[in-house]
Amino acid sequence: MLKKIDLFVLFVFIAVIWKILLVHFFDKNLIGYTELIFSIILFIYSLFGLLDSIKAWYLGLLGYSVFCFFDIYKSLILFNYWPSPSYKYTIIVINISLLVFIIGYHVFFREKKIYKKNTSKIHVYMGRGLIVTIPMLLLCIYYSMYPPKDNVSYLISFFPKAFLVLAAWYSIVNKRYFMLLPVFIGMYFVHTEISRRIYIVVFFMLVAVLQSSFKVNFIRLSGKHKIIISFLLASLFIFASYLRSDFNYGEGFVEGDRLQSTINYIENAKAVDVFENTDFVIDSIPWIRPYYMGQTYFAIFVQFIPRSFWKDKWVSFGAHLALLKRYGIKWFDNDTWKYVTGGFSYSTGFVGESYANFGLIGVLVMSLFFGVVARFFDKHIKYDVIFDNAKLFPIAAFYGAFFLVSRGDMLMATYFSILYFLFIKILIHVYDMVGCVSK
Repeated sequence: MLKKIDLFVLFVFIAVIWKILLVHFFDKNLIGYTELIFSIILFIYSLFGLLDSIKAWYLGLLGYSVFCFFDIYKSLILFNYWPSPSYKYTIIVINISLLVFIIGYHVFFREKKIYKKNTSKIHVYMGRGLIVTIPMLLLCIYYSMYPPKDNVSYLISFFPKAFLVLAAWYSIVNKRYFMLLPVFIGMYFVHTEISRRIYIVVFFMLVAVLQSSFKVNFIRLSGKHKIIISFLLASLFIFASYLRSDFNYGEGFVEGDRLQSTINYIENAKAVDVFENTDFVIDSIPWIRPYYMGQTYFAIFVQFIPRSFWKDKWVSFGAHLALLKRYGIKWFDNDTWKYVTGGFSYSTGFVGESYANFGLIGVLVMSLFFGVVARFFDKHIKYDVIFDNAKLFPIAAFYGAFFLVSRGDMLMATYFSILYFLFIKILIHVYDMVGCVSK
């Protein structure tokens, strides 16, 4: 008898193949409503899966459901977006990407685990641990009062940010829940970014720790607890939208009224705008400019070099797309991008970026890679292992990337995950050096 997950995979396979074969016979409205139904099914499955146990598989599917398939409905039906002549091909490419992601997850994997469930704890508020803790607390106070103004200062600010995330982990693991309130207050003041991505990364890190700590199955929770959890999730979304409400993204912006801008942006689903950009990429490249041939991926490796040291360092694909789509400028230049757009960028998700670099072959390869990495993560790195082993906890920073990769380009999807991974890793290593990590 097939397992429950196998039945779902079989359903998705049939549904996706059916959509690919019949999309040319559908009109715009029928395509939109079909993708809406599919996105709801995918969303419910992945959300309930996440509430049971956080996995890269569920996060990846959740990203597809919101940023790919729901966005198709939103663009074609809600906003009556007039698509490119090749928009049906764009929809086929997106569906193929999901199909290949599932194949990568379920076919190409090894069962052997890498990490054993060893125990590793940190003692941060006693003895020699204060050598590290006190300077971190002072940095928290400093950056709460003086937000970073340049790239170097911004990188340094991730020491107190990473420290507070580590402190939240410490509080939950050691059941010192009274410490969580001051830790969360500190997070609020130290995190000054308007980008929602950083809050999503931190959120999923803490979800992994909480699930391991309480070992609670969401389905078995009482109705009261389900309502509380749903309210917290909705509050996080509203708060993240409020952080961006002072920036003019076009329709819905009200000068001087952040609350009204927040409401308008939520109503207009400004956070979900991937399909229109992906459709533009697939319709335009390589016709109006050549493929990028992997250039946009190199930005990941140089992003943490301060621009004061390298003025013309590579940037993410979203910056290239802003010049190309909004102003028709085919060749990228950092000064032109900053002058013309003010640092504005567009999102396509990894599907649009991989197509812009290598065409359909790029989409196939990156979707397969996405599935393989997700499977590797779920088989080798269990969230309960992260809970018990301090030295492995930084890996939890990459949970958010599996969700965000369908929303932004590869650099933007992984940027904060990489930062938190590195800085938490450094802090744990320093605590270990002073003898505060026990095994």
